[in-house]
Amino acid sequence: MAQQSEKQESDEIDLGDFFNAVGAAFNRFIGWFRSLFIGFGQFVIEFLLFIKKYFRLIVIMGILGLTAGLIADYLLPPKYVSKMVLEPNFNSTQQLYNNIEYYNNLADSQDSINLARTLNIETGEAALIDEISIESFADRNQKIRTFDQFIKGLDSTTRQNIDIKSYLNSFNSLDAQFHRLALVARDPKIAKKIQEPLLNSISKNSYFQLQKKTNEENISLQETLLNQELADVDSLQVLYRRVMLKQAENSFQGTQIDLAEGGGSTNTEITVIDKKDDIKTKLIALNTMKANTLSILNVISEFPENGVSLKGVFNEYKYLFPILGVAFGFLFGLLIELNGFLNRYQSEKEKAA
Repeated sequence: MAQQSEKQESDEIDLGDFFNAVGAAFNRFIGWFRSLFIGFGQFVIEFLLFIKKYFRLIVIMGILGLTAGLIADYLLPPKYVSKMVLEPNFNSTQQLYNNIEYYNNLADSQDSINLARTLNIETGEAALIDEISIESFADRNQKIRTFDQFIKGLDSTTRQNIDIKSYLNSFNSLDAQFHRLALVARDPKIAKKIQEPLLNSISKNSYFQLQKKTNEENISLQETLLNQELADVDSLQVLYRRVMLKQAENSFQGTQIDLAEGGGSTNTEITVIDKKDDIKTKLIALNTMKANTLSILNVISEFPENGVSLKGVFNEYKYLFPILGVAFGFLFGLLIELNGFLNRYQSEKEKAA
């Protein structure tokens, strides 16, 4: 009985220690949350006091920024953006991106002479180009279709090691089917002028021309073979019908011709029809491929005749300059506060000495 009583007291002590530990942890959490809330409240108050103290400075800087922005928008020529959507063929995407990057570097460095020579425009027109960029765009359905085309070109062993999730995770801009090219310039008509030279920079490439020629020859050969195969199937179907008629005539005389040993005449007819439909499907796919690969770069949508005015907070000075003015107002206020803190610190240090 004494041992049982001691065991019960020990269990009660352990349980009490557990609840005490839980209570202490909860109190610490409440204390941490309270200090965090108080600290945040103090920060908000200090921030509001800072705004109150330097409100006039911040407003003045914002007004000056707005005034400067309106003047800049009035005096400086507006910027225009033009966009074109392309579908590269024959693995020309990388070269397209390289060319656009090169043109953009020339525009950034204001090398209007080389840019004009490359794009076959006047030097003065090249000087008006501010930016040339390209980006891919593809939704999930387009990515899945790209994966389907990619997987069809692999052998059965490789297919087993690739799943759509890993493919989508590793999908990059060069894998996309469509790419959007944008040109920002101070002349709304420049984009249309450089469209043809820009496309020719890829289309005139000898390697891609060879790929295009080889593709056309392969398509022509496949088309010839499929048409010959279709003609053979048509001849077989005509022959089959003649035999069926002969079979019907001889059936009354006790003679029967069996075209499909191990299967009925219906199965033979279905096989011929299925084969014919399969060939027609391949011909349709081949014609679609021929249409999609007529050009090294398929132009889905061309540059417009006139670009549209570039709008937005970061593209118009009347929005950008006030934001910068307010930011500078905050910065000046912080510098004044920092200077006051350093002066007080130095004064206290001198008094302590």
